[in-house]
Amino acid sequence: MDLPRENETIFQPDNDWQNNACLRSVTLSLRDYGENYRESADALIDAALNDHIDIDSVVHPVIFLYRQYLELILKDIIFRTGVIQDVNDEYPMSHSFNVLWPRAKSRLRTHFGEDAPEQLNYLDSVFEEFTRYDPDSTAFRYPFHKNGNRNLTNLEIINLRHVRETMQRIARFLSMIGGHVEEQLQMKLNRTPSTSYDFEAGGNS
Repeated sequence: MDLPRENETIFQPDNDWQNNACLRSVTLSLRDYGENYRESADALIDAALNDHIDIDSVVHPVIFLYRQYLELILKDIIFRTGVIQDVNDEYPMSHSFNVLWPRAKSRLRTHFGEDAPEQLNYLDSVFEEFTRYDPDSTAFRYPFHKNGNRNLTNLEIINLRHVRETMQRIARFLSMIGGHVEEQLQMKLNRTPSTSYDFEAGGNS
């Protein structure tokens, strides 16, 4: 039986280089971090749906990872559109979608003007649902709230296949939004955008 060893360490590289992960912490953006959380949630659901791991054991980590993805994407949108619009503030230091989503949505409406995609309104229900069950980003991380009450007593069953499909649609839309914002930001900074996004066509051009 292999037990902890003397002077045990965790964070280190090793000789099996193919298993060494590069953090790239200096270069990753909020959006990059968010995408990593989302991809990890997708991988957990794939493993559960293919019977490689018990589906009940992944539901809490999966929803937390998706929630973290959404939070970071909203903060990234708020920050980047703020730079474009010469708003001298940073993203709110809050986990609440009641704070983050109205700010991000308002910035995006200013950013797109009359061309704001109608799907922005469709996301209202998504953030309202997260707020109903997990208002402060703790419900899927802990069995108990800081007030001592048990979390998620009003939620019993979640279909993870449905979660993944819904999140894929949301992520596709937010990626389109992020691509357009990034393009405008690079133009403001007098840089040549690496990609151009055509909202009507639904793809890169």
